[in-house]
Amino acid sequence: MWIVLGFVGAAWLLGGLGSSNDVGIGPGDRATRCEPAPRVLLDAIESRLRLDILSLRDGFVVRSDDWPAIWFVAAEIDGSGLEQRGNVGVWVTDDASLGAGAVLAVNYLARGFSGGADANDARGLSMNNDGAREAQLCEQLR
Repeated sequence: MWIVLGFVGAAWLLGGLGSSNDVGIGPGDRATRCEPAPRVLLDAIESRLRLDILSLRDGFVVRSDDWPAIWFVAAEIDGSGLEQRGNVGVWVTDDASLGAGAVLAVNYLARGFSGGADANDARGLSMNNDGAREAQLCEQLR
């Protein structure tokens, strides 16, 4: 019995069992790529939402390997009619720290609730670019 417990403990310590990475992000991605989005960035995005009754919960940012100067931002959109989890908007920015850079809507929820430019129209960016789905998945797995 102690041998089995030792094996399970060793596997857990090495990240083989009970890891949040086992649900599809890929080995180490959540730990190395998803970072908490600074509140100032979320506030900047929130200020661009079309309805004052909408807000953003804490979100995640992921730097794109396709465009190293680009960060994808994912956050839960809350508001009347959006009480259930899963309403994750995805935006892209060139300034993930201060929220002072350009912010463009990427997925359909972000486009539907945000004012301003669409990332696909403005820069050819979409959910197919590296980092977009990872950011969305990190927020969904919260």
